[in-house]
Amino acid sequence: MSLAVVNFVSCNRNEPDEPNNPNVIKAENVTGNPSGVRTVKAGLWDYDPQTWEGTFEVIAQAPFMNNGFTLNLPENLADRFLELVTEDAPGSITISDENAKWSVGGLRFYAFNSAGEEIGSFEFGNRDNNDKVYYVNWIYTDRNVTITGRYSTLEFNMRLRTGWNMMYDFYDEVNRIGSRITQRPAGVEFQWYFISHQ
Repeated sequence: MSLAVVNFVSCNRNEPDEPNNPNVIKAENVTGNPSGVRTVKAGLWDYDPQTWEGTFEVIAQAPFMNNGFTLNLPENLADRFLELVTEDAPGSITISDENAKWSVGGLRFYAFNSAGEEIGSFEFGNRDNNDKVYYVNWIYTDRNVTITGRYSTLEFNMRLRTGWNMMYDFYDEVNRIGSRITQRPAGVEFQWYFISHQ
């Protein structure tokens, strides 16, 4: 199952306010020593359904400046990046519109140096407690759709609006439970992380 994985701030300066426009991603105070980063590229993987060979296609990019970046996502996403939610969700999950499509796999953020070489990636989440990890992702849907229910130990409660949405993934390593929701978790502060390839 590949239900999109996946990127808010309470009062923490690292987190943007709950966005009125999820098409704009603003990262600040990135941790992880991103000193060599000059450009950030966001994109999606486009897979050949016959061979499952993937091609990464950039849909937005921006300079890395003042320890952060701002990306403007396209208003519309090509259909080749979308898949029926029903094809990606287990039967125990309830989907309000069986014709709804979304961007499978979620948005990925890669870091490039001045020579144009990929040197790392970025994630947005909370790793303060290694046993309880949060990740945030942006996913696109072609219409309003609600996804609810439970599959194994993973609970879904997602209310997606047409266009880009923020999805919050949570996993408890100790109790082996998790959730995928679109309501921002209360009391959790989020941080941008740079993960070097070295």
